[in-house]
Amino acid sequence: MLLCLFYLLLYKGWSAKTAISTKRQHQPITIIVAAHNEAHHLPKLIPALLEQDYPDFEVILALDRCTDESLEVLKQFRSHSFLRILEIAETPSAYSGKKYALKTAIDAAANDLLVFTDADCIPESDLWLQTIDASFGSDTKIAIGYSPYEHHPGMLNRLIRYETIFVALQYFAFAKLGIPYMGVGRNMAYYKSFYQSKQGFGAFSRITGGDDDLFISHHATRLNLNSYYKEGSFVFSKPKLTWKSWFKQKQRHLSVGKHYKSSHQIILSLLGASQVGFWLTFVILVALNASLSPLAVCYFCRMICFSLFFAKGIRTIGDRFEWWWIPLMDVIHTIYLLIIGPIGYFTKKVKWN
Repeated sequence: MLLCLFYLLLYKGWSAKTAISTKRQHQPITIIVAAHNEAHHLPKLIPALLEQDYPDFEVILALDRCTDESLEVLKQFRSHSFLRILEIAETPSAYSGKKYALKTAIDAAANDLLVFTDADCIPESDLWLQTIDASFGSDTKIAIGYSPYEHHPGMLNRLIRYETIFVALQYFAFAKLGIPYMGVGRNMAYYKSFYQSKQGFGAFSRITGGDDDLFISHHATRLNLNSYYKEGSFVFSKPKLTWKSWFKQKQRHLSVGKHYKSSHQIILSLLGASQVGFWLTFVILVALNASLSPLAVCYFCRMICFSLFFAKGIRTIGDRFEWWWIPLMDVIHTIYLLIIGPIGYFTKKVKWN
């Protein structure tokens, strides 16, 4: 019952309208990318950024202690005056590697509106910056977008895409309900002046990860955050290709959750516990030969509520997922929450790349 109420609440969130301005403001923009040994991705990323259909922007690439050919690869782009390359040789003890790279780039940014993405990402179109610009109203300080993973064959990729959609539908819906708790650094923006007014990354400067979701969790409100997922606003990311590399990535992502606001931790814990609790109870009752009729009713009620939420969300953001896989992905995702969730929560040491 609790899980159904959660899904119906999130469905209500997706029914709320997102404020996107039809008037182009054309605010000067600084795109920031922090990269650590990403030479193999830069030849695709940089042209996609430089070709944005936007009148006034610069790109700052912060190379964090790179030992690969990143600098050599970037030489072919040095003729572009609006591309700036910052080389970082050492990270102070008060910062994690990526956060110091981001801080260095933010401090160097010439413009107030900052747009963030990662080195292994590609904007969906040359209208990406226009969509972000339009999402900043008079009170907006932060804007969050959607970043799906590329489609590859196999069950791992299917799980990665499902989990990414599931998480995005949650954080967009909660943001619409006035409870913003996260975004993804692959596709988000905020003002440099707002960042400075919050003392930068502050208390979580040393934490590996969280440059995106912790910033949102601690500083976003119902009034100062907006979402954008208009056509052309997606940023596609390269998925992990092995279970081991994906596990390490999720371990890093989930290790940040314990630093969210307490209220956000409680909401997300209840949501996850309700999902896991539903399936554990279902399996136990089946094992005890309980009557199948009530179990079937509970299952279908829950799946109807979940399907409404999922269908409404993906239709609104314009993404696609093979609907016939959803029941199986729901079970696998529950197992994922049961196993990787606690591991990520209690993990203390994680690395960026």
